[in-house]
Amino acid sequence: MRPAQELVVQNRARPFSSRTTGAARSSRPPLRLPSGRASRCALCSPNAAIAGRRNPTGAAADKPPQAKAEGGAQGALCPARPPLPPHRRRSAVVAVRGRSCRDILVAMAATRNVMRAVRVFEFGGPEVLKLQSDVVIPDAKGNQVLIKVHACGVNPVETYIRSGSYARKPALPYTPGTDVAGVIEGVGEHVTAFKKGDRVFTTGTVSGGYAEYTLAAADRVFPLSDKLDFRQGAAIGIPYCTAYRALFQKGRAKAGESVLVHGASGGVGIAACQIARACGLKVLGTAGTEEGMNLILRNGAHQAFNHREANYIDKIKECTGMEGVDIIIEMLSNVNLAADLQLLARAGRVMVVGCRGPVEINPRDTMSKESSIIGVSLFLATEEERQECAAALLDGIAAGWLKPSVDSEYPLERVVKAHEDIINSSGARGKMVLLP
Repeated sequence: MRPAQELVVQNRARPFSSRTTGAARSSRPPLRLPSGRASRCALCSPNAAIAGRRNPTGAAADKPPQAKAEGGAQGALCPARPPLPPHRRRSAVVAVRGRSCRDILVAMAATRNVMRAVRVFEFGGPEVLKLQSDVVIPDAKGNQVLIKVHACGVNPVETYIRSGSYARKPALPYTPGTDVAGVIEGVGEHVTAFKKGDRVFTTGTVSGGYAEYTLAAADRVFPLSDKLDFRQGAAIGIPYCTAYRALFQKGRAKAGESVLVHGASGGVGIAACQIARACGLKVLGTAGTEEGMNLILRNGAHQAFNHREANYIDKIKECTGMEGVDIIIEMLSNVNLAADLQLLARAGRVMVVGCRGPVEINPRDTMSKESSIIGVSLFLATEEERQECAAALLDGIAAGWLKPSVDSEYPLERVVKAHEDIINSSGARGKMVLLP
């Protein structure tokens, strides 16, 4: 087999003052492809003038490309950016040795102020997540910062929002993702706390985190300690803020009390174990695998139980004796809520963090112990509560007890798989992140 040759992508636009003759046009070298590669798209076509031409699919910017499956009609797989003004056009030489058209598009995007980002144009299943290569990189203005994204956390709530079943619906189209970690690329004119090159993580974004760049309000951006890598930085936002809110802002937890984290091996569960242990609570946790149980024991739990065992509720009762537990952090209330009420101590509280359907309970179970069922929504936190939570988390990073555990990593191209796995995986073992 002949070795792959160098493929040259060259902008053929000339300044306004230049005239291109027919001879000059005919002297341009053709695009050279690796031998044996099929021309499946306009980008691979020897007749394609790539730079400075319209999208081969004919789709305008920020509209879903009508992409076809591999091997489909020519021009269906590689949406490109509409032409830029002549003064902004540049030449690009891309050396490709056995690489895909996606790699070529990434290199082209770097010269044309566009990026790859996941866009949602309609609510629905994971298949509505569309990776586009021609999204304009936003500019930071006012109190905003532009971040080069190195990692972005994937959270269950993002699947509910994408499906359209969540109470909070963004305007379409949108890019999902709130928890990113990366490097400051630019700052608005009113930003003084950050500068280009700073390592940061966010607890919210303006333009969405499933992208190569994102905008964020400066008050939702925080310095990322050298103690944590970017993947861990992307695992802080929603998981740790939710755990803190459930324990203290809504659950009123106090040192010396007991807490059961029901489903403790995921992002929020591990965060709850670490925070509760650091704040002096007795921590019990459940997981669905032996590996998950070991993980939560390493992250703050005093005791772990396998919630796939038929008698695990009895084991928890044996552990707590007649007293019961003061607080339960519940990740799957549609399955566990009735059993949770049996485990509570007097005046105990069930904090509903996650729910995927309806549940039937007997209200008398709350009356016998004057227990409470309290819903937790991070989106309803006040600005004062947000700042309180951020301060606590920064203290935890400095003290060394806040150490996110990252499990699965996915490139942007596999975002659909990531959304499928976060709901359907058999056992969580830490946080899931996207790597642009």
